[in-house]
Amino acid sequence: MSYRALYRVWRPQRFADVVGQEHVTRTLQNALRDGRIAHAYLFAGPRGTGKTSTAKILAKAVNCEQGPAPEPCNRCAACEGIAAGSVVDVVEIDAASNRGVDEIRDIREHVKFAPTQVRYKVYIIDEVHMLTTEAFNALLKTLEEPPAHVLFILATTEPHKLPATVVSRCQRFTFRRIGLVDLVKQLRTICAENGVEADERALVRLARAADGGMRDALSLLDQVFSFCSSRITVEDVMAVTGGVDEEAAVRLLSLLIRGDVAGVVEGLDDLIAQGKDPERVTKELLELCRELLLIRVAPDMPEVRERVQGDETLAALAEAVAVERLFAIIEELTRAQAEMRWIPHGRILLEMVLVKLARASGKPSPAVAPADGENAALIQRIAALEARLRQVEDELKRVRNERSGMGTAASPASEPSPVTASRRPHDEARVPWAQVEAVVRAATPDRLAEVVKLWPKVLAVVKARSLQVHALLVDGRPVAASADGVVVAFKNQFHRDATEKPPRKQLIEEALRDVLGRACRVVTLLEDQWVMHEASGGERQQGTTAEHSPGEDPIVEEARRLVGDDLVEIRE
Repeated sequence: MSYRALYRVWRPQRFADVVGQEHVTRTLQNALRDGRIAHAYLFAGPRGTGKTSTAKILAKAVNCEQGPAPEPCNRCAACEGIAAGSVVDVVEIDAASNRGVDEIRDIREHVKFAPTQVRYKVYIIDEVHMLTTEAFNALLKTLEEPPAHVLFILATTEPHKLPATVVSRCQRFTFRRIGLVDLVKQLRTICAENGVEADERALVRLARAADGGMRDALSLLDQVFSFCSSRITVEDVMAVTGGVDEEAAVRLLSLLIRGDVAGVVEGLDDLIAQGKDPERVTKELLELCRELLLIRVAPDMPEVRERVQGDETLAALAEAVAVERLFAIIEELTRAQAEMRWIPHGRILLEMVLVKLARASGKPSPAVAPADGENAALIQRIAALEARLRQVEDELKRVRNERSGMGTAASPASEPSPVTASRRPHDEARVPWAQVEAVVRAATPDRLAEVVKLWPKVLAVVKARSLQVHALLVDGRPVAASADGVVVAFKNQFHRDATEKPPRKQLIEEALRDVLGRACRVVTLLEDQWVMHEASGGERQQGTTAEHSPGEDPIVEEARRLVGDDLVEIRE
């Protein structure tokens, strides 16, 4: 094939060509200039940020006929041979496919021999975290004290998987994600070299889709070149990457902030009809919310000034939404994005979250509010209760005025405490208390001891069937057990809610049945809810009511009868 991919054509050949890693290239150049060449280097960072390219440049720099030099000449036989991969003394190894101890032993056998073509033998081990434990052990001694003519360069995207003994024997360089400005600048240069015009917004979209990786950015640009030959527009980039049109995302977020529930649902439906993935829509909305947040809290940032310049719609939207509201939207969308990985119906989840956020704005859609019969009934009920409260307050004032006029003010021995409803833990309304109490009433210490003893086996059975459900269930513990039921208390609200999903709950109940030898239903709640349940003597405390003495005021009795104990407060 005569055609070469852009990421191969534009692979850096000098330290100066490496984009966005000045902290690495400058250190290496200074070390080469001063003759402080280490025997082992570790290059760690995200994919496509220049680790392997920098390793090859370093191999050329130490072996250049004009060096070791801060920059390879790229003209001598050594530089050209290393660039072409024809120098046998510079070995590039893919640890993902050569991860065993035999391959490392082969390296140990060959490092003792002097190089034949160049000054240094260089071993570049890519994806070094894939080596087995035995292979790392075999590499340790050679890595610590190699011959003077050997240089090791290890590259990895997951440095946390490397043994500390290996990391401590290397000079570590951390490669960063390439900034948006640097990516756009490089893409603009490549477009100019290829005689292709490109809109600035289109290049920004490409750079964002690359997520800090130059190789990803060049691969996407290659696709766009094939899609449109002469000029690149935002629409072209959206078509290739599958992204959401910026105007559509701004319009959807604007409807959400205004509280237009019907408009939000219709806007999302339009995007899904265009073939946009719910996860991608969520990501675009999150990025847009981030931009609005930066406009509100850091308007002088260069990135923010460039983004807002000439975009009055985005600036106006940022002024129309409060920072706290953006926090709430970002939190909900982030949670939805994480949950979409585990459920098959991402669209339903996203619709639910967007409707919830739109309703929470306090400005419900006029087209939705009148049709909501439950809301109308609730409003009428609240209005009736308020009217009853006003009647009771007026009657109490009248009685007190009469008593004060007769000089018969009450003087109780002690000030009665206000009658208030006891506070309940977060989301207690979602706990099936009737089921909890049914299990607790039939529970025995022996049954609980049996479940606690066999709980590790239950977890093992669940783990064998679903790692995800096991990860959720380890957060819980059995706190009560009967012949046909188990109450499980969770520390984390998310873990408890996730196990309530029917397929997961069914899996847990099947595991209990297999281990205990009998069918058991599972009832879940939070630790603090269980603690409060036990503290109240095993009964839910819907409200703390005072004892009624035989001589209690008939007005107070009437107030209790009208509105209930929860809303009555007695003051002197």
